[in-house]
Amino acid sequence: MPEGILNVTTSIVLLGLVAVWGAYLAVWWRDNRGSTFRSSDMIDSFSQQLGSLGSSTGFGGSAFRSSGGFCPQSIDEAARRRRLVVAGLGSLVLVTLMLSFVVGTSALLVNVVADMAFVWYLYAIVQRRNLEAEREMKVTMLRSVPAPVDLEERRTVNA
Repeated sequence: MPEGILNVTTSIVLLGLVAVWGAYLAVWWRDNRGSTFRSSDMIDSFSQQLGSLGSSTGFGGSAFRSSGGFCPQSIDEAARRRRLVVAGLGSLVLVTLMLSFVVGTSALLVNVVADMAFVWYLYAIVQRRNLEAEREMKVTMLRSVPAPVDLEERRTVNA
């Protein structure tokens, strides 16, 4: 393998790693910039830890529902997970695209599969948001105050 191609390959791999780490750190920074570390009293800290210990139920499946498990506990955790998945799939798409120029057809096929997964996930997110908007619209319509009923119009319509 000529030395020039080896340098180009190394540069592309390093650029891909920088892109992946950059995307991960950007998402991490965005999630953690709002929370600031505050110094707390040891008793407060112990009380919080004791409260979280008391809320666990052992082997009843609560380990899967805790943060970092399969099911997020809040809307913020779900949004954070969606952002991480989008960042990860986007990084995978970029890295496989760069590798397809070096490796060839096999990396191009992996890139196509990664593209399809990325587009499918974005489509699922959009469908989920549309469903939530539709539900919200229906709830708003159900909560609206009904118009006063005119008995003359009702008799005319029902005749």
